[in-house]
Amino acid sequence: MFNFLFINSISLFLLIASTSLEAIPISFELRYSDLGGSSAQGNGSVTFDRTTLPNPGLALTEPRPDASLLTVLDFNLTITGARVGNGTFGLNDFTGFRWEIDLPLPLDLNSDLIGQLNSEEDFDFAFSPVSGSGAPISIFFSEIRTNEDDGPNSNGDILTLVSMTPVPAPGLLALVGLGLVGVAASRRLKKKA
Repeated sequence: MFNFLFINSISLFLLIASTSLEAIPISFELRYSDLGGSSAQGNGSVTFDRTTLPNPGLALTEPRPDASLLTVLDFNLTITGARVGNGTFGLNDFTGFRWEIDLPLPLDLNSDLIGQLNSEEDFDFAFSPVSGSGAPISIFFSEIRTNEDDGPNSNGDILTLVSMTPVPAPGLLALVGLGLVGVAASRRLKKKA
């Protein structure tokens, strides 16, 4: 009887813990493409502190009165096939990030964000490069130029964010799995008793 109660209690705890972890990081895979037909593309990922993502709303990594404070934990982006600006860039190559959802209802953060939009102006994920880094620069709603020069003579390719897909948190999956194993074990013990 004790084993049954112990396993049941642990299983219940793990299932509850796995559903209430709002403070865990949330990661998205990013895919940028040149909709004009060149072979330029960008692939990477970004990890936020989930508690700092307004949904809807505006958040920035730099304090501003009309926005909440955004925490970016990790960022990487690899540009390939562009005329200029090819390379891999990390969090330290950027000075600021922007997250904005301009919709009356929240987006489902558990599925591709881009597929939920009515127009490109509904969502913006943007970043500013460190001067001289050669990193891409955001120029319009979820569009980037493959080099930091955004002037009229820039020859960088323009890429559009075509996919921003959530990556399941490994810890969350492990907790859910342990909880399910515990439930199965408790049922097995109950049948034997």
